[in-house]
Amino acid sequence: MGLPTLNTRTELVLRRLVRRGADDAARKVLKKTRTEDIAAVMVHLTPTEQRKLFQLIDDQKMAGEVLGALSDESAGVVTQQLSVEHIVALLDWMEPDDATDIIHSLPNDIQDLVIQALDKEDDDVTELLVWPGDSAGGIMSNVVFTVPVEATCGEAVSLLQRQHQDYESVFYLYVVDERGRLEGVVSLRMILVHAPSTPVISVMADDVIAVSPHDDQEEVARIVARYDLLGVPVVDDQRRILGVVTIDDVVDVIREEAAEDLLRLAGVNEELDLGSRSVLRLSRQRAGWLFATCLAGIMADQLMQSLSKDPSVSFHMAVLAGFIPVVMGMGGNVGVQSATITVRGIATGHVEIGGAMPFVFREIRVGLVLGLLYGVLVSLYALAPAHS
Repeated sequence: MGLPTLNTRTELVLRRLVRRGADDAARKVLKKTRTEDIAAVMVHLTPTEQRKLFQLIDDQKMAGEVLGALSDESAGVVTQQLSVEHIVALLDWMEPDDATDIIHSLPNDIQDLVIQALDKEDDDVTELLVWPGDSAGGIMSNVVFTVPVEATCGEAVSLLQRQHQDYESVFYLYVVDERGRLEGVVSLRMILVHAPSTPVISVMADDVIAVSPHDDQEEVARIVARYDLLGVPVVDDQRRILGVVTIDDVVDVIREEAAEDLLRLAGVNEELDLGSRSVLRLSRQRAGWLFATCLAGIMADQLMQSLSKDPSVSFHMAVLAGFIPVVMGMGGNVGVQSATITVRGIATGHVEIGGAMPFVFREIRVGLVLGLLYGVLVSLYALAPAHS
């Protein structure tokens, strides 16, 4: 689920109406507003305002579309006070992959109840729930358009015309054999520009780029970006096609991974709930790296105190104290640079978690070179006649 572009005017109007309790006026604005804009507005409201605004959406189809466009945090907020039956009814208006994301955002006890209710109604959603939410299987859509290997271009177009309402988007036509195994892929454009009697097998590409349902979603995003794809098929060990990850799902993954990288860079728990109002919870999530910094400061203080007990070095201690801000500032900046480079390297695949030692040794050498360089510069300043 993604965060749509925010319409600032719509946000201001709806926020003002919700806070004033002007429910009738808010309903009129909601009816004229795109579901994507409503979802974008709700992200910027408090949890109470989000629930109130969602309850003002009278049309169930619109409510389902808004829920599917919300971030995981906002979806969890607005579903807190909904009954299981209401949640299941809203899921019916969503694509299977969006419905799966919503279920993953629910509390565990509510998840179980919703899944039980879905078992008899929606096989597409329950099939996706068996995969981890951050895997290719978890973000794929299992409603994928396929054509038999013996079909012609004309037959493929006719089949798509008859079944187009069943598919959210069709960028490629996946060619399968009688066992459902992926044989090739052809773009919709190639099908349209060739004569109807042309066999699909003669215009398809047989070197299909595919992923496993167990692959991490970030790796899927890298593959799509590397090969400029609009979608990538998901296949099992026998090359049977299970679903497809489309470009809109990849954009959501890139946005989520970028947010996680920024949180890691800041030394903050990546599970930080920005919508939480619990001060203790937010403090606990941000305390880890701050404790390490505090501990390093205490150790430096202990060193200074042990040296200050010697009268012969008291004068030098006073001079040394003047350089403490320089040392702390330089240390902090070098740490931020290293953290930025490390997180970026992990995100782009240039740094592998299991083989990071060469990278670590390189950063150590860079740190030594920088320390030597600026150590010399600060020493020259310290020894300058004016400073003496």
